[in-house]
Amino acid sequence: MNYDDLSDETEDTTEGTKLRITTARAVKNNYSVYLYECLDEPADYAPLQSLFRKATANDTITLYINSPGGSIWICQQILNAMSNCKAKLITVADGIVASCATFIFLHGDEYIVNDYSEFMAHTYSTFVFGKGHEVADRSRFREKEWGRFVKKFYKDFLTKKEIKKLINGKDYWLGAKEIKERLKGYTPPKTTAKAKPTTKEKKPATKEKKPATK
Repeated sequence: MNYDDLSDETEDTTEGTKLRITTARAVKNNYSVYLYECLDEPADYAPLQSLFRKATANDTITLYINSPGGSIWICQQILNAMSNCKAKLITVADGIVASCATFIFLHGDEYIVNDYSEFMAHTYSTFVFGKGHEVADRSRFREKEWGRFVKKFYKDFLTKKEIKKLINGKDYWLGAKEIKERLKGYTPPKTTAKAKPTTKEKKPATKEKKPATK
């Protein structure tokens, strides 16, 4: 992960005088993150989650994605951190964006689709073992949760008919041109912690004194 400090924090405009005037400037950091792997070890993504949570509304994080997907549980932990990220999130399709990696891509605020990119959406794969009723309960839960994810993230990206076919087992492969076309009518899922970039220091609140009455 790389970042650039784009501006000075403070400059003194009256050095050597009794009058001290300072100009505060918001620090803007640009972070570039490369998700170029299958999602298979939760601990590997703790630094990424930390970055999402510490970034401010003045920052921009560009997430380059070239991933076949992987564990839905790791995808969930990344999505949770993205949802609570105050920075602007730009996701970049930079190769293959497949399976649950498509959810991460679509969870950005802005999108970039490089010319040699692919998008693949499909239904989930899983294995379950245990006693009969446990297998049945787990399977029903996973089917319900996957349907919730698909309907939330693919709404307005795939048609209702396509989403129904996907849930029933159809795979969808899209090239860069079609990804761009579908993104034109797409509304990203709402996040919970977005705030406008801060450009001025907050002044302490002052209470107006009321005249004394007898």
